Amino acid sequence: MTFAFSLIPLMATVGAAVDYSQAARSRSHMLEAANAAALAAARAAQSYMNQNGNVSSAWTQAQVLGQAQYSQVFTANEASDTRAQTVAPGLAMALNADGSVSATVSATATVPTTFMRLVGIYTVPISSVAQATGGGKIYYQIVFLVDVSNSMAIGGDAATIAQLQADSRFNSPGTCAFACHDPNSTETNKPTSYYCHNNPSNINCAGGNVSKQTCTTFFGYQYCTTSQVYQAGSLTYCPATSQTASPIDCVMWDDKRVLAKYLGYQLKIDAVNSAIQTFVAGLQTPMTAAPTQYQISIWTFASAGKQTKIFPNLASGPLPTATNISTYYSQLQSVSQAIDIEPATAVTMPLNHGYTYTSDAFTSALLDAKTTLGNGADTLHRKTFFILLTDGAEDIVGTTYANRQVVVNYKAVCDTIKATTVNGDTSSAPNIYSIEATYPSIPGDSQYAALISNTGMDTGITSAMQYCASPGAYLSASNNADIATDVAQVFSAITAGNLRLTK
Repeated sequence: MTFAFSLIPLMATVGAAVDYSQAARSRSHMLEAANAAALAAARAAQSYMNQNGNVSSAWTQAQVLGQAQYSQVFTANEASDTRAQTVAPGLAMALNADGSVSATVSATATVPTTFMRLVGIYTVPISSVAQATGGGKIYYQIVFLVDVSNSMAIGGDAATIAQLQADSRFNSPGTCAFACHDPNSTETNKPTSYYCHNNPSNINCAGGNVSKQTCTTFFGYQYCTTSQVYQAGSLTYCPATSQTASPIDCVMWDDKRVLAKYLGYQLKIDAVNSAIQTFVAGLQTPMTAAPTQYQISIWTFASAGKQTKIFPNLASGPLPTATNISTYYSQLQSVSQAIDIEPATAVTMPLNHGYTYTSDAFTSALLDAKTTLGNGADTLHRKTFFILLTDGAEDIVGTTYANRQVVVNYKAVCDTIKATTVNGDTSSAPNIYSIEATYPSIPGDSQYAALISNTGMDTGITSAMQYCASPGAYLSASNNADIATDVAQVFSAITAGNLRLTK
């Protein structure tokens, strides 16, 4: 009898341990949901504030966006805990004096008991508090490094590649099948350049005649036009049939980049151009409201000596100010709209045969960015973000296929960038967003096989792009839609500021 009576408190004690263990698991789960919700709310609010100049008038809408994200994220995360009942979350948001945003999520719930019911305890109360803070008024330096080498002019997805392969205008013998190597860099008997604005006085602009013909503008480029078939000696370069495909005359027929535009093929470079334009458009409001908060530079890279800072077009500056912000933004917008692959400059190898000097571009951009590198505290010490947009294939002169070799030497420069600080302050080190516009499988293409798939570079490139990225900053884009999504994700991440859990 004594033993039987002693079982009651013993069972209650054991049962309490079991019930409290269940409650602890529910509390841990709820805290994770609260953490995620607080981060989401702070991210949404801070991103909106940064995109609208960090002015107090934007705070009301920032809270609305924060509230929406908090509710969605908390509900989604907490739904998987089937034990917690009467869950009551709440959100408090604050705009701090330094311009940062804080979001505090508090949640309470009850967890029903099983064993403790024997002693009249039917639920265990639990609670969680999480706080996240985003940014403050940070001064940014955003550096785009855009691959404009010929390999960025292939189809933006598998379907487009297949269409280009089936199109005889792109898949003729001796030329690149995928609108790259503009216009026909391997055909050494062709004129040095078809671009009038490159060399308008060149006799090649006469279309084979001594008298110079008139240049015409087509898709932003000027071309020499002629009604005659271009000939040099016994060679004929423009079949008569192609002249009937108006408005593409024999010159335009040879320029595969322009032909692709005319026919509506969406190449990888088209998606890059569009994505950067969208990124720039998102900065118009904050740059207008707070002219000095964002400093932008855009670099393009391709063949040797073609690592170019295209915005601003001066070696340094101009820096954005309250007086020049309208002009600064207008120029930024124009340059982003004009990003395109490197046009042919000569047919003599290796000047224009798909080479991509990524390491040189990174090095040049870093040297330029170091002048205003910092922790984001002011205009002279800007928080710096490199955004690398490339297929990751660094082509250099080599002894393999077509005197080329694909390497990933830029990994060494990435190490240098990530280790660069101001006076040893690690918070001043640049971040690298690495967006791999994945080099797609190109069926039946000998260059792809010899330089990429047969050498293992298809996986080596991905590994290198991941290596270059700062933690959590590698993104893969297997098609043009992914490029747009990835650049938008980078925009959101940067404008969210220095987001962290503070409680």
